[in-house]
Amino acid sequence: MSENQNPEFGRKIFFLNPSYKIRNHIITELRENEYEVYEIESYKYAKNILRHNPDSILLLNTDSQLNLPAWVAFIRTFSEDKLLKNIKIGLLSERIEQENADLIFDAADIEAGITSISGDLTKVLEIIKSILDMHGAKGRRNYVRYSCVNDKTAQMFWSCNNKMHQFKILDISSATLAARIPSTLSAQLTEGFVLYDAQIVLGTRVISMNLETYLFKETPHGKVVIFLYDSKTTPANLKTMIKLFISQSLQKHIISAINNEAEDTADYITMAKQDSLSRALEEVKTHKKTEKNTKKNDSDKSDTSDSSETPDESEHSEEPSTTAEAEDSEESVKSESEDKNPESEENEETSENKDNADNE
Repeated sequence: MSENQNPEFGRKIFFLNPSYKIRNHIITELRENEYEVYEIESYKYAKNILRHNPDSILLLNTDSQLNLPAWVAFIRTFSEDKLLKNIKIGLLSERIEQENADLIFDAADIEAGITSISGDLTKVLEIIKSILDMHGAKGRRNYVRYSCVNDKTAQMFWSCNNKMHQFKILDISSATLAARIPSTLSAQLTEGFVLYDAQIVLGTRVISMNLETYLFKETPHGKVVIFLYDSKTTPANLKTMIKLFISQSLQKHIISAINNEAEDTADYITMAKQDSLSRALEEVKTHKKTEKNTKKNDSDKSDTSDSSETPDESEHSEEPSTTAEAEDSEESVKSESEDKNPESEENEETSENKDNADNE
């Protein structure tokens, strides 16, 4: 398979550092839609896991664990590792803005894009599914299948003629299961034969359903039969239980594969500080802060200008009243003065007559 060709049987999808929203909405829905999805809690284990799965898709949440420049430094190291260089990487974030996204695309190989998860989750899920489909996540597969040859907890039991028969489940999906049948049933089980009320044991789960024999295959270890779940009598919640068992089993297998491998101790934060991207992102941050302060100052100046140009209504409303009061006061004084003048003349006349009488 060439580097640009999608694999025939699809790709594993790894979510690195998934948030609550990613885990409980996006991952759950993808598993329900038969995408093979895994979770990696920390970047310290990511490279070890991905080296075991070199044709995978990695979608990482950049909103925690490392800062954005450090995540980019982490991604850039993939190109230096022959087992990691073909991983299809995408970023998920509630915080990355367009200016930063453009810088990241220039700095690192982000083939699976940068997806904002801050909006409507239904739309976000559709965007992610389109990205996964573009990179051949499902391939020709319709269902995720778990090989449980070495899983002792995967068994099947069926009672016939008062005898309980045990089957070893070899692999299972949400549509079919393959099992090695007991030699005592080889002649009885034919194509189209239905096993009523078969008990499927998956770990601690026990699921009862009708199974129809579909295909037989002879192997050195005995006859293997593929069973179809009876679609008419199998409720959706039983298939959901099977999907959950499959996803949990696959997840355990992925983690157990790296048990003895050393974790990633690289200091990506220090690496990022020596990179031009970190400076560029800081310049964008500074520019946006300056722009915000400039807009605030302009707004404050505009408010001050509007305040100084607005007439004081209280002063203007009082001015005519004050003028009228002054005029009324002046008229009042004048009137009082005129009222007092006759009395003054009478007093002068009386005083003059008194003086004359005294002289006589």
